[in-house]
Amino acid sequence: MIAPHRGKAEAAGIDWKSAVYRKVQEEVKANRRLTSERMVELGRVSRPGFDRFLADRPVVTDNDMDLRIAIQRIALKWPSYGRPRITAELRRQDWAGIPKRVYRLMPEDNLAVCAQAQFVVTTDSNHGPKIYPNLARDMVVTGVDQSVGGRPQSVSEGAHHLIPCLTASRGGPGGGTPS
Repeated sequence: MIAPHRGKAEAAGIDWKSAVYRKVQEEVKANRRLTSERMVELGRVSRPGFDRFLADRPVVTDNDMDLRIAIQRIALKWPSYGRPRITAELRRQDWAGIPKRVYRLMPEDNLAVCAQAQFVVTTDSNHGPKIYPNLARDMVVTGVDQSVGGRPQSVSEGAHHLIPCLTASRGGPGGGTPS
């Protein structure tokens, strides 16, 4: 029962005594006919060492398990919720005194806000009509009546649509002051 484990664990790179202690612990839990003292003797390990092995393994109890489950449910339902919103939602669900616990548990459970796209492209550049170049891209504006061609446009040349913009930009009552 224990003999097959002796020496094998050492070849696998594990402390053979720990392997024997684990096997004794399994057999004690399974309520076999041999006592733990007899199994320790057959495994050629010390009884005080077995007692220390049992003492070094604390019983794992997670008092925050219900809170973890609630946090994970909220995070799955609303992936964009961060810690403040999850805390507010838990308060709405009658959880009390939880902000610091939520702050501690979210990184432990690897819960983070799912980043959404910052900018959604709405322009369709793959359309059929011709795309004209932007001639004003490299232009440095130095005056009020500067145009793309390098000379100011007059009203007679077809710049009628610019008159309200130009007169309003100069300020003054009624659309600007005469110059």
